[in-house]
Parts: sequence; C-alpha cells; structure tokens
Amino acid sequence: MRIFIKTFGCTFNKADSDGIEVALEQRGHSLTRNETKADFIILNTCTVKEATQNKILRKISETDGTKLLVTGCLAQASPELIEKANPYASIIGIFLQSRIADAVEEIKKGNKLVWNSGKTASPLLPNVDGVISRIKIARGCLGNCSFCETKFAQGSLESYSPKEILHSAETAVENGAREIQLCAQDTGCYGFDRGVDLAELLNSLVKIEGNFFIRVGMMNPDHATKLLPRLLCSFSSPKIYKFIHFPVQSGSDSVLKAMERPHFVSDFIRVVSSFREQFPEITIATDVIVGFPGESEADFKKTLELIALVKPDVVNVSKFSARPHARASQMKGLERSEIKRRSGIASALCRRIALEKNKESVGKKCVLLINEKARGWMQGRNLNYKPVLVKKGNLGEFLEARVIQAGPSHLKAEVLEGALRDIYNNSFKLKS
Repeated sequence: MRIFIKTFGCTFNKADSDGIEVALEQRGHSLTRNETKADFIILNTCTVKEATQNKILRKISETDGTKLLVTGCLAQASPELIEKANPYASIIGIFLQSRIADAVEEIKKGNKLVWNSGKTASPLLPNVDGVISRIKIARGCLGNCSFCETKFAQGSLESYSPKEILHSAETAVENGAREIQLCAQDTGCYGFDRGVDLAELLNSLVKIEGNFFIRVGMMNPDHATKLLPRLLCSFSSPKIYKFIHFPVQSGSDSVLKAMERPHFVSDFIRVVSSFREQFPEITIATDVIVGFPGESEADFKKTLELIALVKPDVVNVSKFSARPHARASQMKGLERSEIKRRSGIASALCRRIALEKNKESVGKKCVLLINEKARGWMQGRNLNYKPVLVKKGNLGEFLEARVIQAGPSHLKAEVLEGALRDIYNNSFKLKS
C-alpha cells in the first residue's frame, strides 16, 4: 500500500514521522511524496498554536476519513476535535505510534480505530532523509509552563538511553547521514531521569567516526545554566554546529513568572553571553510570545529591549493563543488587535536585527554542508548553521564558498573551486 505522511510542527514531530516511515516500510508498505497517488494518509499533528491547529482540522475535514489516520499531539490532547472534524478518521495517540503499522492493517479491513489510551515501548528507528537524520533523545519535559499544551500531550521527561542514541547515530552515519539533529521537547534536561546529561551524551556522539555535524535542538535556559561549563566544553568539538536555541519567551521577569517559566531574564543573558564569549560567531536562536495575559505595554517594551540588547540571529515570534488544556487559557487575555500590533512590532525588529547580523557575513568565506534542495538552489549550512544558498553542489557535499548577499533569513554565496581545506582542525579529513 502506498502511504502519504504529512507532518505538522517541530523537528521532534518529524523525527516521529521518520520512525513511522521505517516501521511501515518494514511491514512492506511504500511511502509516496504525492498525496494524490496515495492509498492511505497519515497526518502527524501539532497543538502548539491555535492557527496551526485550525489548519490541521481543515485538512482532516477535507480528507476521506476511511483512509485517514491522525496521530501526534492533537490526537493525544484533543481527539474530540478530530472526531468532530471527521467522524470517519482513525486516531492513534502519541504513546501508541509504535503500533501504527498494525493500525493501518486494521483500517485497511474497514475498521475505524481510536487508540488513545495505554502505552507501548517506542524504540528509536533511525532514518536518513536526504543527508539529515533526526534522532530523538527524550520525550516530554520537566517544565510546567502555563501557556503550553505540549506537556499535556507528551507528558513528563522520558530520556532514551545513551547506548540506544549512540547506536541510532552510528547507524544513521553508516547509512549516509551528514547532519544529525538531536531533538526533544527540551534537550537541556536530557538524562536527568537517568543520571546522565546532555554534555556526556555529546561527548560520546562526537567520537563516532565519519564526516558529519550535530545540531543540538532547543534547550531551556534554566537547564543550560546548570550544565554551562561542561556544555561549553562539549560544544568545542568541531563536529557540533555552533548553534544554540534558548527560548526566553519574554523580556519581563513578571511575565515569566506568570508563564511559570523556571528562569529569569538574567539567566538567558548569562547563557547567551557565555556561548558568545566562547564562540563569537555562534548563531543564537530564541522564542518570544507576545500578548500573554497580563502583559503590559511596559512588559512588552522590556521584550523589545532584550531583543535589541542580545541581538539574536533568529527569533520565533508567536502571538499568544489560549490552548484548552493550558492554565493560561483561564486568564483574562488581551484584545486580538493588540496582540497582532505587538507581534508586528516585534517581528519587524527581529527581521531588522537578523538582516544586520547576516550582512556581517558578506564577503567572508565559509564552509558548507549541502543538506537540502531549495527551489532552484542548493541549500547548505555553514559551521554556525546559517542557511546559505548556492547554485551548485550535491547533497552531502562539503564546499567552500564566499557570501555575496544577505537576507533576514538566509545568505547567498558563490562556490569557490579547488581543494577544500581540512575544516575540522585535523580531527578528520574531508575530500573536496
């Protein structure tokens, strides 16, 4: 049977979809990228934002429910919304995704399924998407943010064992992966339930032989402060992209308290400053939510001031939207028009800063790993994980290039001919 999988949301969801693909192929099914040619459709859903949820529900309502299976965070947190959108659709919760191949066989017989309770072990099934392999290191988190519904869906922290992660990464590299993306709801608390931590895990992974980079996914500032000296040491490995994602969410400590975030603004500034001191050209990404209930104009200005001070390379600006299972949904919210106004102001500031930061790279040489195709261009990532577009190159190839143009979200470069220098401080050799 030809199966089409559409994934909404974060890298972690994409990693879940990768595992679903492997499990289906092991059972003799084939995957297609063309939905119109599919015999069966799987939607792996997200529930972080209201706008995304509405988009997903529209897709569910427009799809033939007899050949549709819905999984992911929305299926776990709010299956009743899926039932309402399409009463014929089958629903599989997050903790039963390891049984999706069984579910497909049952649905194929004409049976509608709703498997949303219970739990089965979900082994890591490494997959290589082009030259990228997304590897889950943990599911769930230790936070209790008042705006978040993901914790309701994903639960508390459950880390995979270092041995299982190491084996998955080794297998992925052997199968052609050149970029390993470590993902979790919060990579910073990895292993706290096992007596290990992220720094130890990274120190093991960089010992894998082969030509590849590791991208570390989002980590909350409070965990980063606990690991800071050792984490900085781990990041010194040339196999780790100099990229870090610390979500601050607000520049106001009073708003952070209402959000039940376990950090202060000063913690965020400290970890960013520490990484920049050690790695001056590191790419810093963060998230902010504007219009949180009770956020005053003064609070909002503090967020703008923080962005202007820290100058992150990437800022994901989100308009607050009440999620039904999150405590903040019971708080008195701001007018939508005001939230939209604040979002526009913050987004404009972030775009301006991103462009200024990217312009600093124009004229400079960089080394790229070509990891994606992008509408007539090849996209590479430089050592700081910034996206760089070039006109030539092959997936998985390492190239040297000179940046010729900068935009807010990417760079453009010309490929330099000739032998590529050893860019990893002689830790291993690369062929040109």
